[in-house]
Amino acid sequence: MTPVTTRPNPLENRRRLSFRNRILFWILGLLLVLQGTTALFSWTALNDGVQYQMSEALETGKRLFKSEYSSRNEDLRILAETLARDSALQNVIGFRDLNTLKSMLSNHISRVNADIAFVSDYDGLLVGSTTAISDRVHKDTITPLDFRDNKLYERVINNNGDFYQLVIVPITQSGVNVWLSIGFKFNKDLAKHFHDITDLGISFVDANSDRMHVIATTLPEIEQQLPALHNDIQGQRTDEPHFLEKNENIMQVGLVISSTEDSQLMVLIQKHRQGTLDTLTDWWLNLLGLFAVGLLAAGIVAAFIARSVTLPVEALLRLIKKTTSGDYHTLTEHFRQDEIGQLATEFLTMNKAVAEREREILFHAEHDALTGLQTREVFVRSLQNSIDECIDKSNEVLPKFCIGLFNVNGFKDINDTLGHDNGDQLLIQVAQRLVKFFDIESLSRQGADQFLFYKKFDEYNQLNDMHAEVNNIFTEVFAQSGINIALSCTLGVSTYPEHSKEAINLVRLADVAVSTAKAKRMDYALYDKQYDNHSVKRLSLMSDLPHAIADNQLEVYYQPTLNLNKNGHHHVTKAECLVRWHHPAYGFIPPDDFISLAEQSGSIVLLTQWVLKTALAQCQQWRQNGLDIGIAVNIAASDLFRGDLQNNVARLLKHYDIPSEKLTLEVTESEIMEDPKHACQVLSNLKDLGVRLSVDDYGTGYSSLAHLKQLPVHELKIDKSFVLDMARDQDDATIVKSTIELGHTMGLIIVAEGVEDSETLSLLSKLGCDYAQGFHMSKPLPIKELEIWLAKTNYSITQK
Repeated sequence: MTPVTTRPNPLENRRRLSFRNRILFWILGLLLVLQGTTALFSWTALNDGVQYQMSEALETGKRLFKSEYSSRNEDLRILAETLARDSALQNVIGFRDLNTLKSMLSNHISRVNADIAFVSDYDGLLVGSTTAISDRVHKDTITPLDFRDNKLYERVINNNGDFYQLVIVPITQSGVNVWLSIGFKFNKDLAKHFHDITDLGISFVDANSDRMHVIATTLPEIEQQLPALHNDIQGQRTDEPHFLEKNENIMQVGLVISSTEDSQLMVLIQKHRQGTLDTLTDWWLNLLGLFAVGLLAAGIVAAFIARSVTLPVEALLRLIKKTTSGDYHTLTEHFRQDEIGQLATEFLTMNKAVAEREREILFHAEHDALTGLQTREVFVRSLQNSIDECIDKSNEVLPKFCIGLFNVNGFKDINDTLGHDNGDQLLIQVAQRLVKFFDIESLSRQGADQFLFYKKFDEYNQLNDMHAEVNNIFTEVFAQSGINIALSCTLGVSTYPEHSKEAINLVRLADVAVSTAKAKRMDYALYDKQYDNHSVKRLSLMSDLPHAIADNQLEVYYQPTLNLNKNGHHHVTKAECLVRWHHPAYGFIPPDDFISLAEQSGSIVLLTQWVLKTALAQCQQWRQNGLDIGIAVNIAASDLFRGDLQNNVARLLKHYDIPSEKLTLEVTESEIMEDPKHACQVLSNLKDLGVRLSVDDYGTGYSSLAHLKQLPVHELKIDKSFVLDMARDQDDATIVKSTIELGHTMGLIIVAEGVEDSETLSLLSKLGCDYAQGFHMSKPLPIKELEIWLAKTNYSITQK
């Protein structure tokens, strides 16, 4: 078996750190923070100074390069103008003595250490040169020149990959009409010359958007920097000092010497941080050494102070350890006659009182103040421990536990009648009887009038015996304030491990079972998953629904309603509006599910308002398109009792300019029965607006003639359970026929829903039913599909 290793708890290590060490730690820590802050600020200042020096050096280097460049231009200009007036050179050019011309040019340019000289005629053809000249140089540089200007030109040329700083002058004496070009080459000698002057790295590069080529450099590592240099040149200004991309040790500045459409000649001047920083780093390291010496001296002083302060505290700590082990009376320590000694004496007295109070507080924390039973938290912990202890380590046999939760029926009436004091006394009596039947360690008061217990069992038929034991508690009447009171309870039970293996969840499932028992009007129920509607998904849907309404995530489907005619010429007069919800996480949610959630969460009023608004907007659109189609909207009890339905309907009808008779509101009779008087008043107000009112699902629930005659409605909607099989079931046909005749006698219009075949539709027509809807005509459709159905249907549509 692999031993279980536990990680050290940082909090425990912190507790083990002695008071003396903490004093030493805080003194040294404070000093270390101060020294570290000083060192950090010093280093930051040094680093800023280094960056400033590097930037200044690069700016100076850039200015020196510009000066050197101008000086070289001046040397070239003087030499070129002198040669242009040389008659011997003019004669050589005139006679086209090319060898002599090359020799003379070479001799002249060597005086100023120039690198190239060549002569071209005004047509751009080469006459003579000290080195090979590409045709492109003549085409791009010499040909565009205008000899009539008779002035000096300065150019930078690219001759077969070599770049030259060039001065071009015309020679027009002695019948010679040519251009004389003299220039310096951008090469490593020039780069080394500049490096010797400034002690800065220099590189001449040919750069464009796709690549970069090094012409000459004093930096051997420049080739490795090419990708970063290329990104650097493309991404920011290079004429200001800045650090190279992803390299905080090299600062550079760039200067564009010459630029063409496809490339540019640049000089990059670089300086490395290390050379500047070495001297300042030595100073900073000396400062750190001084800090270390100061920290050592402070540590010695702090250790002395900590020891003198903590000696009496350690003596008190030994006393506390004795009292912790239960020795409250023996004094073996000789305390000093100072404040700490007095503190130790008082501590002994205080410790006894604290121990007694602690036991009392712990009891009240773990037990119900009224009944003395365990609290719910202690009950859950006890149940889980019992389960864990009884589990067979071989996993061959699992113990069975039943968890029961019951609440005393009608206890609110007792509190309201006799007062809470008497109610509390009754709960105490219930707890006293519980202890006679169950182990007190397995009992808990859940709260209010609810009690919890758990018990082991072997066979499920033993649950009936357990139920009988609970009933025995309430067999005898309870006497309180001279009154005999008969009590009963509703019990819910969950079992381990069938329903859950977690104690906390078993308690919840027992609570669900109680709710099930109450809903079914039983006094006992075993947990059944099919009646458990309490889920995370349900809570999520309940909170998501208001957002779905506000964000128009819902969709209205429309089911056409036919106005029936005995001759078979039926026509579409209205459409019932039905809501659909496609949740982004859970997919399609059935209407019955989320509408019930809306009623429970109070969102049903918002939902009805949204449906009314959407449906009336669609009705307006139909009327604008020439179709006279009304709409029918279902409303809930909350709309009648808690919403401002009549004012909202009036406002929306006016806003969309819809005749009030084009809106039908459908309500079930069971919803009206929550408060018939108030509901009838709201419905009467709606009827006064001209809105048509319909009793939905007639024939189910609380349907009766006594209720029906009081309702201010226009129509009855026969429930589909009677319509579906009326063509084959004589009883259903009789019920439908009687309802039609009854409704007509009371002056009501009859609508039949659930028509799923032509035979049923024909039979309804013969019976005189006024309207019908069902899958035979059309299922509920989204608006686009409904418009297609309207365009293709054989039923007539009233035109506006």
